[in-house]
Amino acid sequence: MAKRFFGMTNQNLDDRNRFPVPSKFRMGELKDADCIYMLAVLEKHPHIDFFYDTVALDSEIEKRKAALSPNTPGELIDFMFNGCLDLLTLDKQGRTSAINSRYLKDVALDKETVVIGQGDYFSVYGGRTYELMLRQSVSINVEHYDAQIPAVQKDYEKLANGGEGAAQAASEDDHA
Repeated sequence: MAKRFFGMTNQNLDDRNRFPVPSKFRMGELKDADCIYMLAVLEKHPHIDFFYDTVALDSEIEKRKAALSPNTPGELIDFMFNGCLDLLTLDKQGRTSAINSRYLKDVALDKETVVIGQGDYFSVYGGRTYELMLRQSVSINVEHYDAQIPAVQKDYEKLANGGEGAAQAASEDDHA
């Protein structure tokens, strides 16, 4: 069974744009020239996904292709999944070979990164991108709960007024 990656950690790129893979996201003892696949993801929250084997990589690409609109142009699909794919080597210390500066710019990867285990692979976000993603997530949750406040207030008002409505519904449930 393949190793599964879970958890989260912070990691810094070195001065030569090499990514030091955290030990908990390694496949075991490293030999010089072990390989890792890198897929630059240019979506709402750009990041880089790292895969150790082609089975996990191909599976993830197929899932992502299936989620695309049927109207997505073929050239865009080719670019998304072929033009943003690279094979990197790992040294004995677990550092990748230099990541192409174009990818770093495209995915807004800065020196400080956040690494998140995704099961069969792990994702690396630039620190600022990750903070923005968290802020947007919190904002969406707040909006969701704000939209539910009037209904909750109405329920509390019913209870405060002697439970009219709530007590009647409970009574009907008892007789059913």
